[in-house]
Amino acid sequence: MKKLNSNGIKTQGQEWYGVDKLEIFYPAVSSCITVTCVVKEGLAGLHLASMSFSTDADIAEYGKIAQGATAMYVVGMLSLRWESTSTEAKRNNTGLTYGAGDGGTLIARLRENTGFAGIVQVNDTSRPDAELDITAKLAGGAVIFRVADNLCEEQLVKFTSIAGNVILPSPIASSGCIIL
Repeated sequence: MKKLNSNGIKTQGQEWYGVDKLEIFYPAVSSCITVTCVVKEGLAGLHLASMSFSTDADIAEYGKIAQGATAMYVVGMLSLRWESTSTEAKRNNTGLTYGAGDGGTLIARLRENTGFAGIVQVNDTSRPDAELDITAKLAGGAVIFRVADNLCEEQLVKFTSIAGNVILPSPIASSGCIIL
């Protein structure tokens, strides 16, 4: 299991992005988000601190290891410090903002740097005064996310699907299976 600390704490010996064959652990997610891609080598993960710390260079660095991704998940404290104030971004919930040099959105920048053109699965785990540990595990071709705090642990099952800049409606009577 790969442990990825926040990019807001770039100290020697603490990785904030990386690849693991089966599992990535993102500790102490309080204002951060996590990005997990399925790649040939397993899972490529990125632990981004709130927008004031995240930069184009950090996204570009991650893009090098997430090239060829077949799935992308953005999980974390999205509504705490990541939502854009623009009307267009609020309309479609794709305007997750960060410290981009040109004011670009997070999902657009991730797509540019990883080459991923598929549907991005998003889950907002925002909770007041919470610090969560998030684990992404590759199991049978799917990624299973577990979120834990001091009181409980739960598996994430509901994601918002974003294709380009459009949110797709939830499938009716879906079994939850994704056919690749």
